[in-house]
Amino acid sequence: MNREGMQDEEAYTDFIAYFPDAPTERGIKHIRELIKAKKAGYQCNWLRKYTRSEESVMKTLVVYYSLEGNTEYVAEQIKEATGADLLKLVPKKAYHDKGFAKFFWGGKSAIMAEKPALEAYDVDLTAYERIIFGFPVWASTFTPPIRTFIEDNKDGLKGKKLAAFACQSGSGAEKAFAKLAKTVGIDDFEKKAIFIDPKAKKSEDMDAKIGAFCKALNV
Repeated sequence: MNREGMQDEEAYTDFIAYFPDAPTERGIKHIRELIKAKKAGYQCNWLRKYTRSEESVMKTLVVYYSLEGNTEYVAEQIKEATGADLLKLVPKKAYHDKGFAKFFWGGKSAIMAEKPALEAYDVDLTAYERIIFGFPVWASTFTPPIRTFIEDNKDGLKGKKLAAFACQSGSGAEKAFAKLAKTVGIDDFEKKAIFIDPKAKKSEDMDAKIGAFCKALNV
């Protein structure tokens, strides 16, 4: 039985598997599993439980920059759990991703509040109610490609609900959030979260923390 709208703690009772669902690749996988079970002779039923009206689901866009894959890892998890769309920002001139040059040039660019040119992207911000910014922390601030995006889309960001998540190896995320909020022109973000190298140091605890952030976004 596939029962939509379930919470994780309700997943298994009475020998029935309940899948927490969303319009995601994971949801499609569950449907295919049910089809295979039906063909194999199992009795399969579909019960749809609404925890909120579909019309109330907030259309969300995750705008992110990722150098080493940590931020992208979280962005993909958010997409999987909430059905959000993704916009990956790609600088025309790539940043160094190894050794001393990574820290020197990336840190310099962040501290100097540079706005690097980005590869072309196609997005209609009027289609979204909420924007989530995702970035690695560089020199206690957010990464320059995010700054470029904000500068290029100031009018389009007005009136949106805004959330943010940061990935870091050390510290500085709280300062980065404050600087980002000031740049966007708000007091604080609706939701925010900090993740310590979520892909490089992947763990069940870290995935659970990402899941909790996704759940908070769905409230």
